[in-house]
Amino acid sequence: MINKIGVENFRVFKEYTEFEIRPITLLTGPNNSGKSSLIKLFLLIKKGLFNFNFKAGQHNLEDFDKILNWNSESKDLILRFKANIPVFKDVEVEYVYRNNSVQKITLFSQKVRLLSYTYKIDGPNLDWDVIAGNDFYYEFLDVNIEEIINLLYNSDFEILNPWKDFVPDHPLPKWVKPHRDDLDKEYNIENYKSFDHGSPEHALDLKATYALFNEIKKLKKNYLLYDLYIEDQKCTNDHKEELLKVQKQVFSSLNFEEDHEDPSGYYTDVFQSFSDSFLDVEDQAHQKIEEYFIDKIPNLKVTLKETMLNRILFLEKWFAYDNSTSLLEKIRLFDQFFNFDLDFHKELNQIDFISANRGNQKRVLQNESESEIDKLVADFVDGGEKNKEFLHSVLKILGIQGELTPERYENTISVVYLIHENQKISLADLGYGFSQVIPIILKIIMSKDFLIIEEPEANLHPSLQSKFADILLAAINEYPDKQFLIETHSEYLIRKLQYLTAKKDLKKDDTIIYYFNSDEFVSSNEPKVKKIEITETGNLTDSFGPGFFDETTRLQFDLMKINREQKN
Repeated sequence: MINKIGVENFRVFKEYTEFEIRPITLLTGPNNSGKSSLIKLFLLIKKGLFNFNFKAGQHNLEDFDKILNWNSESKDLILRFKANIPVFKDVEVEYVYRNNSVQKITLFSQKVRLLSYTYKIDGPNLDWDVIAGNDFYYEFLDVNIEEIINLLYNSDFEILNPWKDFVPDHPLPKWVKPHRDDLDKEYNIENYKSFDHGSPEHALDLKATYALFNEIKKLKKNYLLYDLYIEDQKCTNDHKEELLKVQKQVFSSLNFEEDHEDPSGYYTDVFQSFSDSFLDVEDQAHQKIEEYFIDKIPNLKVTLKETMLNRILFLEKWFAYDNSTSLLEKIRLFDQFFNFDLDFHKELNQIDFISANRGNQKRVLQNESESEIDKLVADFVDGGEKNKEFLHSVLKILGIQGELTPERYENTISVVYLIHENQKISLADLGYGFSQVIPIILKIIMSKDFLIIEEPEANLHPSLQSKFADILLAAINEYPDKQFLIETHSEYLIRKLQYLTAKKDLKKDDTIIYYFNSDEFVSSNEPKVKKIEITETGNLTDSFGPGFFDETTRLQFDLMKINREQKN
């Protein structure tokens, strides 16, 4: 599920703009204000995040240079998402694109940078035949080690949330080396099934997290990952400030040079290189810090030893990981920072779209045509039968009596009928408005979990525009995982959503509105995109821009003024 997306330097979004995505997310505003920019962005990233495919999809975008904001001097495009990391809460991942490729990946927590990975290319072009064998690209990892340690000290782990109320009432397992091979035997995973409400590998994660929680609570908050020994004597306290200073510097300047003799995979997959760079972070830092003190204290035996904080973060293998061969392979806490889908393939694969060009009044529909209704009907016949009950309830909302029944001929054409009281009425005879809304209903039934709807009010009478809010309410009740991103100019739709929220049919957090201002009204006090919420009482948290939904009121006052002048 996509909960949030941030974007900078894409079409109308010159400055960083963030969108929270809810079950119902509305984009509204005057024509040519940029509402379609967000829709085009979703349709673009649907094909993948590593580099964008401008030849496929419904976004109608030409190339990378032309999607950048035309008033910006920057050549970088920035996207940000919430990363679904299993352990740490509220972590966001940011991608910086240059020349249509990811060049930098940064993780944030509560807007604070945790780490940055940079993939730098110094060559004149990207042709491996030309640059192979030369040092043309590098990888840099800048780890904000203090903030990562702060996350540990806070120990607010996502996986504990469902069981937090149980923690005081249960003895928590404790061990120092959970990566031992006999772990699952020693702690008898089977005994945790009832407590975990899940699978054995999840039970292992939960037990490990409790043990991790215990070990962290024992730590002194000194931020030290290493103890310094000189001639086998512990001298950490004498060099504490210097240890912390060098530790911070070293972790912020790690670099990795790829083997240019074997570029297969690395050069073409920045995401894989990002993950691989985590493997020896501690080894590299340990070596550099130790070398620093060896140079500083010559002629004496100098060694570094890992503190318990270091073992918790970099050495102990706490968590189960599905590597497709062994569900109980375990990984480190630090590895959690790349233990999520960098390409967001599962979430982006859920994006679906229905355009304003969706209906027609033809009696015979072909499998493929310019109108989406043709293919929708064919798909519905093939797989939509199980949703007939929902379809019937929506027809009832629209005041349409009867049952919508498509008929297929030779598996190439369809005819849609409404059957009521032994009468068979063609969809083409229901009126043009219904021919526009029926495709949306079929798309809701047949689509994946993220549906973009372009101008659902097109060619609809005001009463049908209002009823579309009831259809959305029915849809999120029937399909709780679905999200709707809707571009609309309909005041009737928005007012009805306010009404349904005030009635408590919709929850306050079910809906969010983004108003796009015309450029002429953008100022320091009036942003390009304004976030508006519907309160529990049905009111709006902010007003729409000048000249938008107040047009009817303005005309009424103008008419009253004319009438008054005529009487005088």
